[in-house]
Amino acid sequence: MSHVIHLQRFFQRLQAQTRSATSSIEERIVRGGIGSLIVRVGGTGLLFLLSVVLTRLLGAAEFGIYAYVVAWMNVLVLLAVLGVNQLLTRDLAVYQIRSAYGLMHGQIRWSVRVVLPVSLSVTVVSGGAAWSLLQATNPYLLAAFWIGCLLLPITALLLLGKGYLHGFSSIVEGLFPELVVRPAVTIVLAVAAVWGMGIALNALHALWVYVVASAVALLVTFWSCFRHFPREVQSAPPEYERRTWLITALPLALSSFLGILNNRVSILAVGAMLSPESVGIYAAAVRLAELINFVLIAVNVALSPSVARLYAMQHIPQLQHLVTRNARTILFASTPIAAVFIFFGPWVLRLFGPEFPQGYPALVLLSIGQLGYIAVGSVGILLTMTGYERDAAVVMAVGLLLNIVLNVLLIPLWGIVGAALAASVSTVGWNMALAAMIPKRLGIHSTVLGTWRFPWGRSLKRK
Repeated sequence: MSHVIHLQRFFQRLQAQTRSATSSIEERIVRGGIGSLIVRVGGTGLLFLLSVVLTRLLGAAEFGIYAYVVAWMNVLVLLAVLGVNQLLTRDLAVYQIRSAYGLMHGQIRWSVRVVLPVSLSVTVVSGGAAWSLLQATNPYLLAAFWIGCLLLPITALLLLGKGYLHGFSSIVEGLFPELVVRPAVTIVLAVAAVWGMGIALNALHALWVYVVASAVALLVTFWSCFRHFPREVQSAPPEYERRTWLITALPLALSSFLGILNNRVSILAVGAMLSPESVGIYAAAVRLAELINFVLIAVNVALSPSVARLYAMQHIPQLQHLVTRNARTILFASTPIAAVFIFFGPWVLRLFGPEFPQGYPALVLLSIGQLGYIAVGSVGILLTMTGYERDAAVVMAVGLLLNIVLNVLLIPLWGIVGAALAASVSTVGWNMALAAMIPKRLGIHSTVLGTWRFPWGRSLKRK
């Protein structure tokens, strides 16, 4: 709780230091940051509770199948959404500065017309690929994949709505359906199925519940989008820059795809090379490690549109100030969480079930990797929100290749510990490479060191 209070004070100090042309932007960061933090705290708690409930109801093997399918869907949905969600967040923020309401109207219409058919196509192709690979060898996993494929168009539209709301700085409304509504509905339905209806829950049931909960979250997102449709945009004739938008969205899609694949490739590799029980145990360790960076994600959501605005206005000193304060505050808030997992991990893992403390060594490695990832700052957001998404994609592609190679080499030797080591080394590596790129591209530093000192080059003078 003390760390939440510290973060609130940080945003309040940031608001007090706001000056002149950037005052409205800073106030949005403050409001969005605090609201995002509150929703993230609640959503993180719900996601953790969801993992505990499902592992207890399903057991390690069935939970492993569920986690494996969901990991695949989290990767494939980024092909379905094509980076248009990030494009909306960035462009709507910039168009508001220019009062380009016709372009805003046109881009909103265009985004739906692109994402819906593409997501349905990805669903059909993914289902067909699963059938060709699994129908003769693992019909049960095939059924799980087919149910999971129903998530693709639903989640694609959910991400699109979130990108739209974030573009209008409606941070809380964009996060609430995904982080609160979906896990809460999943928990309620899963518990009701077991205790109310007497169903012996398996991975297929859990996936159906998750699909229904995702549909409910999508309805809430639609409602929020309609509420936040400015009259100026509604009344403006739509203008289109389809070619420009598509050319810009594809590198964003590639960056997002590479980023989530980097985060999930170890789970996918464990699922391909080890048993479902190992997947379940490793997925629980990954879920815990992800709690460490929830503050980073919460602040980044509020930061994304503001980075686009400040960079478009060329307020570089203010941008440097925000980035440095964010990085230091996030590391301060995240370190105690990592310490709990490093020193008390076996007891925390026991919440999932008696077999899960086997994942403690993996949890330690993943926790250390998360701290390294946090220390280099919001590198991905800074590059993708300022037009350098192609540079980010190249570095992330190299990081993904390293991740895959390390998984192939280390999992046969050390099992899930090898997977954790591969994930941590590759994630910290490609984030450090992006951090080294930012001074040359943006003229700022992203790490917790700020402009004081930079490990890969000369420091910038304070402006």
